[in-house]
Amino acid sequence: MQHFLFISALLLAALILTLTGLYRQKRLSGRRALLLATVSALIFGGWLGYRYVVLPQARLQAQIDTAQQQLTRLQGYRILQQQEPALWRQLNAELTAQLRAGVSPSLAFGHLRAMLTDLLNQRIGRAGDAAINSYIAVSLQQMESLRARNVQLCFRFLFPQVNGGVNLIKVLPENLIQQDRQAIEQLLQDSTGSERAVNLPAAHQHLSTIVQQLYASWGNDLRWLNAPADAHVNRQKMCDMTIDLYRAILALPPTQSANVLRMMLSANAG
Repeated sequence: MQHFLFISALLLAALILTLTGLYRQKRLSGRRALLLATVSALIFGGWLGYRYVVLPQARLQAQIDTAQQQLTRLQGYRILQQQEPALWRQLNAELTAQLRAGVSPSLAFGHLRAMLTDLLNQRIGRAGDAAINSYIAVSLQQMESLRARNVQLCFRFLFPQVNGGVNLIKVLPENLIQQDRQAIEQLLQDSTGSERAVNLPAAHQHLSTIVQQLYASWGNDLRWLNAPADAHVNRQKMCDMTIDLYRAILALPPTQSANVLRMMLSANAG
């Protein structure tokens, strides 16, 4: 940009000098010289305004329009146009804000993922067994991928309320991003009915058995799962224990695992 401004300023200065020379040589009247200089300055200012204000804004708006169109076709999000119109408007507003702030479309889409968390927790209580198990199975793969890459990423993914979340677009392979969107869409499609009953005695029994199994490996460290914000918590162990927990739950028969997950994760579970 500075290069173009410098060249443009040189051209304008050369034109003004030429007009001044013609005026001094009496080959151009003062009025005409002033008129030409004024017109030249206006043209130069208009060109700068178009080049550095109008054109960038037009390009940005085209990028926003394209991204919003992509959102209407994106798995895990497109269904929200009909199911959750208020959230859909929030997503579009945030997408626009991210793009105006200079964030790339890809990373802007990744940023929107965190805005679905509360809705998904609500829907878990209304979804069928297969949709719940599939969604958590993908989440488990994400945990394992992040744990293999960096413990801090894994911890931030699991406990965003403690240390900020993770933009998954930045840190996960494309196949996991696609699986996540597919699992979200399946969960949203399968959770339009009423809240599903949770067999609390069975869920507590199965979870208690799993905790006893984990205690054999982790001992008293398991208590940290209830206190992720504690300053003394071992984040590596937190990630590993959480991964072990969800592996054990998903190893149960599908009906039992879904029942336990509803009890643990549903925003409306008793």
